[in-house]
Amino acid sequence: MIREAMTRKNMVGLGKVVISRPERIVMVEPLDQRLMATTLRYAYEVRDAKEDIPPLKLPDKMVKLAEHILETKAGHFDASEFEDRYETAVVDMLKQGGMPIERQPEAAAPTNVVNLMDKLRRSVEEVKPAAARGKAGERKRRKRRSADRRREHGRRVRRRTAISRSSDDPAVHLAGGWRPSSRVVD
Repeated sequence: MIREAMTRKNMVGLGKVVISRPERIVMVEPLDQRLMATTLRYAYEVRDAKEDIPPLKLPDKMVKLAEHILETKAGHFDASEFEDRYETAVVDMLKQGGMPIERQPEAAAPTNVVNLMDKLRRSVEEVKPAAARGKAGERKRRKRRSADRRREHGRRVRRRTAISRSSDDPAVHLAGGWRPSSRVVD
């Protein structure tokens, strides 16, 4: 019905379509019992026909050579002579099971298997001598722990001071996980 009305009014239709690239303008016109769509170009893609192109003087021999090439290559258009190689390759790949995927080699079984029962027995035996030492051993252990804590605290304070001396940028202070200290330590 639309095709017949377009034929009688001698009109064409314009529309937009996306075909494997950004949106294109198409002209739809009646052609016998069908409709034919022709892609058009945007204004920025077309040169002005009135634009001056300087005339070019070509040697007669070169024009005759070009005419000879055209005569030898001339023939009737047959669409079946052309093949969409990309589509053919994709179809072949799909028929073969799709695109090959490189699989990561499976991780080898660990060779250092640990016997948990042996480890547990050793740890229990290490605890037994400490319990045998009694309260005197416990006091020494506590003193050692508190000395370790003081030493660690001193290291943290020195690190914090070094960071705060290295830059005045607050981001640097926070980058190491340390907040700027309000107290001065030397």
